[in-house]
Amino acid sequence: MYFDCSRACVPVTTIGSPIDVFIDGVAETLKLGQPGDLASSDALGRLLILGLVTSAEGYFRDVLLGLTSVCPLAQEKIADQLIALGALEFYGAHDAARGVFEGVSFASETEVRKRTEQISGATWKKTDSLGVALSNFEKVCHMRHAAVHTKGVLNRGNAKALGLALAGGRQMHLSVDVPHLHQAARACTNVVRDYNTVVYRHTLRRWLDQKVLSGTWAKDKRRFTAAFDLFRCKTDSVAPPSAYAAYLSYLPSLTQRLSGP
Repeated sequence: MYFDCSRACVPVTTIGSPIDVFIDGVAETLKLGQPGDLASSDALGRLLILGLVTSAEGYFRDVLLGLTSVCPLAQEKIADQLIALGALEFYGAHDAARGVFEGVSFASETEVRKRTEQISGATWKKTDSLGVALSNFEKVCHMRHAAVHTKGVLNRGNAKALGLALAGGRQMHLSVDVPHLHQAARACTNVVRDYNTVVYRHTLRRWLDQKVLSGTWAKDKRRFTAAFDLFRCKTDSVAPPSAYAAYLSYLPSLTQRLSGP
């Protein structure tokens, strides 16, 4: 029998910035984690951990991809990246940068660091807020690894990363209850929020250093608005109310930099 999965594949319809899409994804995942259902099914808990990490991976991929569209410095960073010819045909010239991320998993602290520095130039210390948040996210990624590859059974690397001391060769597996599901969701949310702030601020600092903007709203509106919309978190409502308001708060630093040597 021929397996036709075409009806299960539909166009992507996402609304909002990468961080807003992530927050919505986490909320939808947590809705499925009812106490009774988790207690009766270890498989459900494993699937929900997978869902949380998948939402975080989608955020990292989308925000870095978006950066290659709005930031000329990021565009320079990937200008010499090799992509498969098939990616150009599949995504089209406008979206060809997606090919850079084909086969890339963001389910690890190492890969997030590597790709972020490669594209945005942003770095951080392990002791920084983002460094600590990434370390906690890494633990959730090890839970996800066990859930995906071994039906929840922890291998030596997973156990070590989770701080488990095993003795006598006894195997352990994931059994995710409501508190642990919400802790995992909090770890994913914290890393995304910290990352969003760090990369946004770093991008604006680089624009200052490299004089990417002109200091005139009419000329800078399109580029600055695109960056603002990429990182803005409407869910948290802590950002300036508009790109123009954010630009005005940024303008004194920009004017000073443009008037300097």
